[in-house]
Amino acid sequence: MQHMLGNSRDDTGLLRTLFLQRLPQTTRAALALLPESTGIDDLASAADRFQEASQGAVVAAAVAPPASHSCNCQQSAGTDLTAAVAALTATVARMEASYKSLRADARRRSRSRPARRPATPGTGTARADTRQPPATDGLCWYHERFGADAHQCRQPCSWQGN
Repeated sequence: MQHMLGNSRDDTGLLRTLFLQRLPQTTRAALALLPESTGIDDLASAADRFQEASQGAVVAAAVAPPASHSCNCQQSAGTDLTAAVAALTATVARMEASYKSLRADARRRSRSRPARRPATPGTGTARADTRQPPATDGLCWYHERFGADAHQCRQPCSWQGN
């Protein structure tokens, strides 16, 4: 990148910014301690040294058991997680109780409704009984109901006009 810019001093701030953006956050934080006047070559070598040192620290931490120190960071993180799990457990318990209560209410409501009449076969819905009652005095249902205005007489019918 330096070679492409040439010897222009105007673009060193841009080059520095682009270089730092490509580094991991921890390396950027370490390089922020260096003065602004530090050259790009010195920044690059400092970044290399920091990466090597931090890689060694990561390997040593993975191999060696954690040393006890006075800040109790692991204990406070464990306490925070325990509190979070307890809060989530309580929330789930409340949700389950609410769900069971809603289901019980729905069951109670369905039991208190009157029973539906069975559907008439082939219709899918319940209907009122529309069958004709038996004829009285020898008259069909239409003459019994409408008298002389009946137009659909059914036999046997003893209506005088038949």
